[in-house]
Amino acid sequence: AVPRYLDRNLLQIFVMINELLQDVLFMKKNGNHLYWTLYEHGQLTTNSPQHYATLCGTLVVLCLSLGADQAIVESLRVVLGLQDLALSSLSHLSADLRCCIHAMSAAFMHFVAKWTGNRSLLNTSDMVIRERRKEAIYLLPEKMFESTTSSSSSIPEVDNLVHLSHRLLFERELISNTLTRIGHEAAHLSVPMERKRKEEFVRRKSSVLTNRENGVTSDAICEDSTSLNVSDHRVSIKRVW
Repeated sequence: AVPRYLDRNLLQIFVMINELLQDVLFMKKNGNHLYWTLYEHGQLTTNSPQHYATLCGTLVVLCLSLGADQAIVESLRVVLGLQDLALSSLSHLSADLRCCIHAMSAAFMHFVAKWTGNRSLLNTSDMVIRERRKEAIYLLPEKMFESTTSSSSSIPEVDNLVHLSHRLLFERELISNTLTRIGHEAAHLSVPMERKRKEEFVRRKSSVLTNRENGVTSDAICEDSTSLNVSDHRVSIKRVW
């Protein structure tokens, strides 16, 4: 089950990614870099709320397109890695962007819980969402992505956002154990995402792995996922649950 409302431009993302993912060899060569690129994109201080809505939509499409354990686990690694970043005192992200990351994590976790159809995972997701709705509405999509008025006035300072209660967070170990119990290969979820050195980023972006049968290159998807052009691939997460 996908979120009840996704902007029609999500179809553009689906078509773009679905065409690229036809070649299994392409994903074997570039899959890890794709997820890493999405993770790197989520750390940009120039992002807007719409960027995080688009990032969530892209991860949803990847899961629906691949339909494999690896897609779920790697997408969750991106989301939980960004959640860790939003809790870091070393991050230069603003309070608004930290809240957007938490809102995105709530949207994606709800999607995964619904999609897998597992009651334990859904209960875990719903419990965090309920606590956020009672204590920290600014950590949910309904506030950060859907509100027509400015939300900045209700957002706490960064110092408060790096010390959130565990009740308001999605716990990596709990999610991993739940996925494992229902038959998913989730061991890799325990491996956190890490920022790569700038030299590695430049090296990977400059290496072109061309699939001569369909003319697709690794740069084609990496460039697109890096920019996540919001004007071309707008995704709304209105009423995501």
